[in-house]
Amino acid sequence: MDKLRRIIVLLLLATCARAAAGAAWTHDAYIWQRKPAAQVDDALRASSGQVNGYCVLASEISWDKASPKIVRPRFDYAGLAALGKPIGLALRIGTRNSEKQFADALPQIVAEASALLESVRNAGLAPSELQIDFDCPESKLGLYRGWLAALKTAAGETPLTFTALPCWLQHEREFVDLARTADGFVLQVHSLHKPRAIDDTFTLCEPGAALHWCRGADGLAARAGTRFRVALPTYGYTLGFDDKGRFIGLAAETPRDWPPGAQLRTVRSDPRAMQALAQTLAAEKLPRATGIIWFRLPAENDRLAWTGKTFSAVIEGGEIISHLAVEIHRAKPGLAEIVIINRGHTTEPLPQRVKITWSGDASLESRDGLGGYSFYYDRDDPRALVGMRSLASTEIAPGHSRVIGWVRFDSPDKKPITNISINATIP
Repeated sequence: MDKLRRIIVLLLLATCARAAAGAAWTHDAYIWQRKPAAQVDDALRASSGQVNGYCVLASEISWDKASPKIVRPRFDYAGLAALGKPIGLALRIGTRNSEKQFADALPQIVAEASALLESVRNAGLAPSELQIDFDCPESKLGLYRGWLAALKTAAGETPLTFTALPCWLQHEREFVDLARTADGFVLQVHSLHKPRAIDDTFTLCEPGAALHWCRGADGLAARAGTRFRVALPTYGYTLGFDDKGRFIGLAAETPRDWPPGAQLRTVRSDPRAMQALAQTLAAEKLPRATGIIWFRLPAENDRLAWTGKTFSAVIEGGEIISHLAVEIHRAKPGLAEIVIINRGHTTEPLPQRVKITWSGDASLESRDGLGGYSFYYDRDDPRALVGMRSLASTEIAPGHSRVIGWVRFDSPDKKPITNISINATIP
């Protein structure tokens, strides 16, 4: 009897341990870059201690009339497997609207999913999920369920998940049926509603609305008997407006040519707001929510996403600091460079105004501004220069520095200047 009790206790402890492990709140990240790059490899190495798993954009299907066009970004799947993390595959599917388009696309999608899984497994990676990314029209959720049922069979031992839009949640019966068909879903609470004019307020993720949607999704996931993650943004857009302030387009990862007279604005995901939202979701302990999946993993060459330093600060949960400093670097005797340094966690616009003052026996001989700055004598102080920035959208990332100008002082005795003190301030 004692032996039986010990066995029962051990089984209970093992069950509790598995439950605790299943309840762990995770941070995953999408790898959405379409071309291999050293910067992505660097980002993977830098984030692997904080990110629990990754989901890579493994294939995209679009259509030229009825003919499918398939693009598979090249990944080193053996190298990804070596990270020792769960690696999921995202299959991105282009627009399909009519019932005939849904029916015609299904065998093409299933064939690509099967071929993709076989290729990745042969490369040495056992994928942790096959995630279907399709912006299904709300009226076609029943047809989409047929897709997922077929893909579930094709995926075999690989769990099948799908991305879900908040507008789908209002169709409760259809959404519950959809969620029951798969092994889980990702609720995307980020998007950009097209602004009408340059003065409109726009954001990539409104925390109050996102929290409301997550609570609703939790109830529907419970009815479906499944779990979900929440996708939060790390990225940004450049928005273009014409000379009258009307919206004309946007640019994401790839810069675009804008027409003459275009006015540009940049909208970025707010790291403080996203950190607070992620912490709130974790603290709420929604029974069916398992974690965050960040879109997308920041890489050094990703000009509109957060930097790796910002991403790390958000996940770690500490204070996110914005701090620009201006310093004087002595290039050589008599010559001083004016340098802006970002010592914080966030990408910041370069300061509009910088003031340089000095004291000592030497006199200013010459000066010049760089990178859009111009320096003028302060009318109220003969030993001060004011630098003004003319460029509207110049930014500096955390850990980076920028030389914005230089000053040169006379040295009558031809000796290095040692008795001059220079101060630089950002008002």
